[in-house]
Amino acid sequence: MEDKIIEQLREEAKDALIHWAKTDKGYFMMKDALEKYIEATGANRSCGNSKETILLGRRIAAQRIVIDAIHLLNKYELYKVDNEMAEIISETKKGSNLRR
Repeated sequence: MEDKIIEQLREEAKDALIHWAKTDKGYFMMKDALEKYIEATGANRSCGNSKETILLGRRIAAQRIVIDAIHLLNKYELYKVDNEMAEIISETKKGSNLRR
């Protein structure tokens, strides 16, 4: 059951990414879809809460979406996606690491 949910979120993230890359519209929708997929895969959690491990997990999850979409993008769109992915991957939820 959980695999179906992750597959659905992956498909939504891929569609949103392609839409944004081709039209320059729906940036926040794409970003939200990617964040939902990344969270569902567990990439925002690591065994030791190491920031480096979390970033690597986010990179792997984001690259999975790019691999799914690569055949539908031209050179310019892929360049734009690659540059934006670096920004999205490096952003971690600000509230997740706050301590009292």
